[in-house]
Amino acid sequence: MTASKPTECIGDENCSLELAADEVQTLNSQLDALNSALDNIESKNDNLASQLKEILEANRQMRLQPEDLMNMQHCNLLCLPENYQMKYYFYHDLSWPQVSYVAEDERGHIVGYVLAKMEEDSDDDPHGHITSLAVKRSHRRLGLAQKLMDQASKAMIEVFNARYVSLHVRKSNRAALNLYMHTLCFSVSEIEPKYYADGEDAYAMKKDLTSFAKAHDIAPTDSKVFWGAAPVSS
Repeated sequence: MTASKPTECIGDENCSLELAADEVQTLNSQLDALNSALDNIESKNDNLASQLKEILEANRQMRLQPEDLMNMQHCNLLCLPENYQMKYYFYHDLSWPQVSYVAEDERGHIVGYVLAKMEEDSDDDPHGHITSLAVKRSHRRLGLAQKLMDQASKAMIEVFNARYVSLHVRKSNRAALNLYMHTLCFSVSEIEPKYYADGEDAYAMKKDLTSFAKAHDIAPTDSKVFWGAAPVSS
């Protein structure tokens, strides 16, 4: 005995159209739900972008003040294995107060800093040195390191006629090396064996500040000496 087909819609075009309409309605409902989900995602992205903008605008970079030294040291202890006694921070601030900067969040808490100086007793071109650069993990990838370094470099040129700036970085610190080479335009000048207290080697790095000054329209202390000297070699 042959099984009978369902009686609904057999030879009934109106019934088939009703089923098709139901399917279209279901698809439309699914599309509405998908569009609503996409709108929610866009709204969340807009909120994230707005929050990021607020964070960037709230972070202020300013010249280091004596009252910042304790918080700078605390930031250093949180971020880096290379730590210093308080008298070393005072030495920088008293000797070269123009070239060190801190970054603060919207509550006035220090979230990053650059501790810098000018090299003394050098027969070479006037040049600065970055003793320490740090940004708290919660505020990384916001461009703070570059802003701090740019401000320190600008001050070195304007106040001390510095033609280049140097620094050291651990050979194992790939993240910092990438920042210095690809974002901040430093180049490796040499390797200094066992530079750090634990015996690790360091890359000695340099950045030409004459190119930086030209790109950012920065006026040096003595234009004739600054622009007239031989090009800085890495």
